[in-house]
Amino acid sequence: MTTQREVKCGIGVDFGTTNSSVALFDCKDVVNVEFPMEEGTIVPSAIYIRRTGLSPAVGGAAVDAYFRHNAGHAVQLKAADLGELDLHAADQTFTFQIHGLAEADMPGRLLRSLKRWLGDEKLETMQIFEWEHPVPGLIARILSYLGTGIGLMDGETVCLGRPVHFGGVDDVAQERLAAAAAEAGMSPSFYPEPVAAAVSYLHGRARGDTGTYLCFDFGGGTLDVCVLKASGDRFRILATYGIPLGGDVIDQLIYKHKVFPELGDGCPLTLVGPGGSERTYLFHLFQYEEELLNWQLSHRLNRPEVVAPVRRHMKLDGETGLKFRRLHAVIRRNLSYAVLRAIEQAKIELSERQEATIEVPTIDMAVPITRAEFEGYMVKPLDDIEGCLRTVLDRAAVSEAEITNVICTGGSSRIPAVQARLEQAFGRPVVEHETFAGVASGLALAHYHGYVSPLGATGGQ
Repeated sequence: MTTQREVKCGIGVDFGTTNSSVALFDCKDVVNVEFPMEEGTIVPSAIYIRRTGLSPAVGGAAVDAYFRHNAGHAVQLKAADLGELDLHAADQTFTFQIHGLAEADMPGRLLRSLKRWLGDEKLETMQIFEWEHPVPGLIARILSYLGTGIGLMDGETVCLGRPVHFGGVDDVAQERLAAAAAEAGMSPSFYPEPVAAAVSYLHGRARGDTGTYLCFDFGGGTLDVCVLKASGDRFRILATYGIPLGGDVIDQLIYKHKVFPELGDGCPLTLVGPGGSERTYLFHLFQYEEELLNWQLSHRLNRPEVVAPVRRHMKLDGETGLKFRRLHAVIRRNLSYAVLRAIEQAKIELSERQEATIEVPTIDMAVPITRAEFEGYMVKPLDDIEGCLRTVLDRAAVSEAEITNVICTGGSSRIPAVQARLEQAFGRPVVEHETFAGVASGLALAHYHGYVSPLGATGGQ
């Protein structure tokens, strides 16, 4: 454990892939900051950009505005001038005008999971309507909203969380996050999120406890783990590790395996050939998959060559026609995000019950899903989790039997199959610690005490 100078009040800012939060520590108590507009301490990491150019909405207001303005909006793709492309050959340069299809009058764009794009060197800006927005500038809007919740002074120091590995290039990601924080009026230091969660847990335990702990931080975008040894009031980080696996990926698995069949995937169709010959084949959503699963791209499916076959099939009788009418509605009325929200809600319910329903009334869909089915989709993620645990234990040079407690935080850590796999691996029940606030609390403590990040410049340990 390395420390620098102490501050009067520790400020921890947990900017998450799905949700964000802020905590304060004044030497006595850790306080998770409440945001009146959110009716709680959790702020969706979301920003809504209006076509009109009005100020963007942030947090829960962004999600509400998206549904209020865009729900049921018929997507219209029209030809648009996308700029020029220069091609160089030998000593000559040829300039071509690029044309394509763009959404003509979508009221606004909702952006979530921006944290995922921080390490993508190729993605410096995002074009939203007529404007190019630098990725740090978009994130700065969310961080500014978080700072406003505590009356943050311009240039005030904060401790900002970061995953062990962002995905992409770690140095680029942290530089962009630092730029976003500076634009939001923050002077940030960075601290690993799983270590922060462990610091929060250790703060609440009995003084003088000694043990080796594994902290398992499984959120919306990443899985981050750390192993640390604590003795009295001191601790030492033995190893950290992280992989780009989170709740977003799990939601997409449910979408693909459980909802795709309700949108026509696997339906038998008849192809009439020359001379009236008929051939039966199975329809699959291969060419629709990327845009449906990545809902922010789903408006791109409104291309004539994509929509035309769906329109033909939706005229069929019975269940097949109904499924293609659902698919048509998802594409034409920009409803893929609504589907993913229903999936996320069902996933949460399955943590408490054996069965839930993925319900989207706007497309007349109510799909029951059992916990057993869900766990069947979790085979690869669970294998990836095991691989992550093996790596961090190897790096820490400790065995499963030497771990005193497994401390879990992050919404995805509450999935029963995940907890069961952890309990099987370590032979003891896991400890759930402040599922959605543990990281922010630990960041506030780290800021107050001046803890220095154990990660190097490139993030790995």
